Amino acid sequence: MAAYEFSALDAQGRERKGVLEADSVRQLRQVLRDRGLAPLRVEAAHQESDSAGSGGLRFFQGVSTLDRALLHANWQP
Repeated sequence: MAAYEFSALDAQGRERKGVLEADSVRQLRQVLRDRGLAPLRVEAAHQESDSAGSGGLRFFQGVSTLDRALLHANWQP
């Protein structure tokens, strides 16, 4: 599965942004519609590369797009 960044409108017309995993852009758009969202933009998320030797310090460098996608995919409102 690939990670995709998206923006969509909810039922109240508010813009929602996030990152989700899906097999394709088409599948992600369907997932968003199933969640009651109207997709505005969907694009492949760029995976951030780790620098050599970062090891345990990665926490201090932030969370990668892929990690956010994995966290968001398991989040239930």
